[in-house]
Amino acid sequence: MTLGNGGKQNIIQVTKLFTTLFGNSAGSILNVSPASLILLGDHTHYNDGILISTCIDKSSTELAQITRLNLDNLEEETPVSFRLLFGLIKILKEEGLLAKGFDCVVSSTIPECMGLGALAAQQVGLMNCIRKVFAMEIDDDRLLGFVRKNELKYIGKISNIAHHYTVQFGKEKKLFYMDLRSKEHKSISMSDDELSKGAAIVHIPTCLGAVVITYNLPGDPILKFTPDVVADIFLGKITKWNDKRIADINPDAKLPDMDISVVHRSDGSGTTYIFSDYLSKVSDTWKVKPGKGKSLDWPVGLGSKGNEGVSGLVKQTPGSIGYVELNYAIKNKMPAASLKNKSGAFVTASLESTSAAANVTLPADLRVSLTNTDAATGYPISSMTYILVYKEQKYDTRTEAQAKATVDLVWWILHDGQKYAKDLDYAPLPDAAVKAAEINIKSVVYDNKAVKE
Repeated sequence: MTLGNGGKQNIIQVTKLFTTLFGNSAGSILNVSPASLILLGDHTHYNDGILISTCIDKSSTELAQITRLNLDNLEEETPVSFRLLFGLIKILKEEGLLAKGFDCVVSSTIPECMGLGALAAQQVGLMNCIRKVFAMEIDDDRLLGFVRKNELKYIGKISNIAHHYTVQFGKEKKLFYMDLRSKEHKSISMSDDELSKGAAIVHIPTCLGAVVITYNLPGDPILKFTPDVVADIFLGKITKWNDKRIADINPDAKLPDMDISVVHRSDGSGTTYIFSDYLSKVSDTWKVKPGKGKSLDWPVGLGSKGNEGVSGLVKQTPGSIGYVELNYAIKNKMPAASLKNKSGAFVTASLESTSAAANVTLPADLRVSLTNTDAATGYPISSMTYILVYKEQKYDTRTEAQAKATVDLVWWILHDGQKYAKDLDYAPLPDAAVKAAEINIKSVVYDNKAVKE
């Protein structure tokens, strides 16, 4: 979608368009100087932002004269986002990828929800925009290399490598790692392909969470579901609450002659990954399409953002059914269906049955999917959450004291910190998982020397 020249008028148009399309203001400041504005519709799939990226060709606009800075003299007082974006233009010129006469004065606005990833998102968004508009043959590895080089030059460190990959590769689900500098950790383990892309890391589980099936029916009946029924409801094959397959499982429930309204996440999320991972294991049809992932092409239903959005929409919509984290169902006093697990038992989601899901043989690296667990008393849509830690802690300007503080923190989480999990409606780790995690954290080193003996 392209908007023509017009300086400040363009800003007004983009802001209105963003709010209309996405229901989230683009913010009060949008510094642009393009001959054309490109609105990229690629979700970041990390924290739901939409990038508005901008670029300029040999033309210029009135606004360019107002915001123009000298690319050869990016002083410290220049806003960091300007330094980084201009720095990328300089790199492209030095690499001979842009014509000598190309001039660019560019910035972008990232929605507030981008948080820690804003700087990386701006750079990757700009690079993608330029790459697409000018048909540059820059592969992803080279693109990310430019971003790293740029950040080291202008801010002296990598702001958050994890977000470069999350933003850039979100749609393809090629998620990279988060480190403790981001104060975030991801809720799904990484694939072998992902691990091959970066420095060695170790997975440290922190606790367990569950995803529950919640619904809105008259009288709040307590329902049971089998795996095939859950899959066919979310595939749109079962469309009525009094369908015989549901009624046969719930002979004592008063099921209304009411349409089923499916509610799902509209944003990319670990909750969706865990739910779809479960459905892919119990339904061959689901495994083929839509499959598993943080974001799906849903066959039916209404989308809403976040667990809070799904739980809110279910509560407001009679006849609806959705999936949320167990803690949201508890806090909002929403019904949660019992699910038939792999052992044939109908299990109600609780902190105890969620912990029990991990009572299985665990791999040494603890990268494991617990959905459709083999544990006899385990709830079948459970998952561990992880902190991912660099195995070699000597990187950038990191000190040995910082490495020790990190390891001590993780050790505390594995032991003393477990008693706080239940108060937050998360399940503590079983003993076997704690013991395996201890071995993993003891493998962390600083300059090849163990941090914790």
